Amino acid sequence: MTKQETAAELIKLYPDSNNMQISRMLMTKYPEMFKTINQTRSTVRVVRGVHGNYCRNNIAIPILPRTEEAIKKAQFHIPDSDPSEFAIFKLPKEIKKWLVIGDLHIPYHSRESIEIAVEYAKNENVEGLIINGDYLDCYHLSKFCKNPQARHFKEEVNLGKDILYDIMKYLDLKFTIYKEGNHENRLQQYLMNKAPEIFDDSNFTFTEYFKMNEMGIKWVPNSNPIQSGKLTILHGNEYGNAMNSPVNPARGLFLKGYECAIESHYHRTSEHTEPTLLDKVITTWSLGCLCDLHPDYAPLNKWNHGFGLLYIDDKGWKFVNKRIVQGEVR
Repeated sequence: MTKQETAAELIKLYPDSNNMQISRMLMTKYPEMFKTINQTRSTVRVVRGVHGNYCRNNIAIPILPRTEEAIKKAQFHIPDSDPSEFAIFKLPKEIKKWLVIGDLHIPYHSRESIEIAVEYAKNENVEGLIINGDYLDCYHLSKFCKNPQARHFKEEVNLGKDILYDIMKYLDLKFTIYKEGNHENRLQQYLMNKAPEIFDDSNFTFTEYFKMNEMGIKWVPNSNPIQSGKLTILHGNEYGNAMNSPVNPARGLFLKGYECAIESHYHRTSEHTEPTLLDKVITTWSLGCLCDLHPDYAPLNKWNHGFGLLYIDDKGWKFVNKRIVQGEVR
């Protein structure tokens, strides 16, 4: 059966249910056919003949409106809003030591700084890895002017996958988290703008490209923060363009969130601490990057190499922000 025919059958069974309820039932019962709530709801509206004059006049399936009794009952009923993908990912409590890295921008990474960070984490016996966004550069998915000779997306993915698997194996990790950054989000933006027909195809996602389910890697979408107790981890682009280039990235993060938090995105190691009226101490950090410090698009900058270590125990957590200067961890 087609999508419209399938929706029509379900509407016949539940004629008094509203469009959103029918849409959710369709997505639950036929996940391979109905993948996004907006598209499913549009199909239901088409079947019920409430999707414009064309549908009312030309639809092949008989119109299946809600009954008069159901409409009367729902005269003051506010329909459900479209669902949000926002969710907070909680760090597993059993993992006590984490390596936190971000902004590798593969294939424009710094091999030396990655090796230094991983070796330091090895000596600390880390159990988990948090990739805090922009692991890949996704150069050719950018909206900006591009060099056609640069490495293409498929090559980036293969190289990034190989490096990540080597890191996971070398550190013998128990848990790996890959948080989407604004550069990974280029894939979603590209599909929405250039190939909407395959936008909701699960084959064209980072989880599929990296075989994350098979490797036990947890994917955290761009808009979703990571939390451990009172500590929040963001990539750094979640607030949009607000305070886009602060003098002190950590202070900018403090002014945005007023909570203890870690971010990447700005490629600079910084820290900011302030006490509250009731002696609560809030500290925010920004991480250094692990990419080339002098790329073609920004050869002069204030970037530095760095990474972080997050320690968690029954009493709480401790974050140590590290710089890499002239091949040494400081």
